[in-house]
Amino acid sequence: MRRLATTRGDQVAGTGMRLPALVALVAVLSLSGCGREDPADNAVEAREQNTAELAGVAYRVTLFRELNVSSPPDDAVWEGAPPERGRGLYLLVLRACGAADVPARASDRIHLEDAFGKRFAPRSRETADAFAYTPTALEPGECLPAADTAAEETFGGAVLVFDVPFESTDARPLVLQIGSPEGREKVRVQLDL
Repeated sequence: MRRLATTRGDQVAGTGMRLPALVALVAVLSLSGCGREDPADNAVEAREQNTAELAGVAYRVTLFRELNVSSPPDDAVWEGAPPERGRGLYLLVLRACGAADVPARASDRIHLEDAFGKRFAPRSRETADAFAYTPTALEPGECLPAADTAAEETFGGAVLVFDVPFESTDARPLVLQIGSPEGREKVRVQLDL
């Protein structure tokens, strides 16, 4: 077996570096060039239960979990067919409150994203109106959903339901992305599951 030309033990000739250190350096440099996205593109501004502010509205995901359409209170939320084999329905509870000194509009530009960037839109048509997240203009300090509504009293927030394959929920993290109504900014919230 032929060996790299070395001097003084395991040092690589002419560099003064030890062979294991050189191999580690090459590996790090190789990996740093992988991927097409800037790491900042995948950054999250908040985690579940924390507030993320965007365009004058403070958003807070209070809960993310699999929806069980055969038991209360989940059976009142979903009005559609059960998910296909290999997929699940996931309930996300969201509060949106006016955080600016002027009215601001809650966003309808929301989707779920898996660890590989695959996007899932909320299934609004099959979500019961009494619980559904319905974006509206919010006065300063006003929240969505309003107090004394079924959504607020049952879940503590408005509901979005996502139909997601189990392979995507296995590849964590899952992230909720909210885009500003004008489309110029976004916030990303990492979800617990």
